[in-house]
Parts: sequence; structure tokens; C-alpha cells
Amino acid sequence: MALWCENMSLPPRVLVAPRPSGANGQGNILLLRHPKLEEETQYLFTDGQLHEFNWFKERYGSWFLGDYVCEDGSVYYCTLVDPIFILLPLFEAARMSNGKDLGKFRQLDEILYIEGYPGYQ
Repeated sequence: MALWCENMSLPPRVLVAPRPSGANGQGNILLLRHPKLEEETQYLFTDGQLHEFNWFKERYGSWFLGDYVCEDGSVYYCTLVDPIFILLPLFEAARMSNGKDLGKFRQLDEILYIEGYPGYQ
């Protein structure tokens, strides 16, 4: 009898995320720039909603996943994020304002093109 976790290259992890209600039951993982830290952050896009991945780990703990024990006890969870918080820093930078100049108008596809981040396309 084969275990569900056999032939996995990485150890199983625990993820708490919303269940997609769409027809195919799938979501997309996007790599976007964090609005404050400006570093790569993974987001889950499903059913027209954006969720940020977060990670939490107690000092001591484990998870029992069927017959498998996940020894590190960490958990990944998704929290709902309003997309405007992701986009506001992009719009502010796209204005190219300096001093008394309020900035310039730019096309949306030009604003959302960010080198190294295909998730914005």
C-alpha cells in the first residue's frame, strides 16, 4: 500500500487556504512585489480574490498528516488582501513626480510592466 506522501521531492507542508469554488477548483500562485518591503512575495489568486501567503512556526510542534509526521510544525496560511494595497506603490512610482511637478499620465500596461515580476501581466 503506497502512502500519499511517497515519491515527493520535498517534505509535505500544512497550508490553510480558502477552497476555490470555481468550476476547475484551482487557483494561481503569483509572484508580486511586497508593497512595503519591496521584495518578492507569493500570492494566491483564486475566485477573483488575492491572498497573501504567510508562514508561522512555533518553537516546538509537529503535524500529523495521515501516517506522516511533519516534524518542523510550521504552517502556511493565506490571508485576504485588497489588491489596491499591492497596486498603490506602483501607481505612486509611475507618476514620476518630483518637486512641484505633480507627475505624468502613463498607460496601465506601462505601469504594470515590472522587470522580473510576470505576475503583474
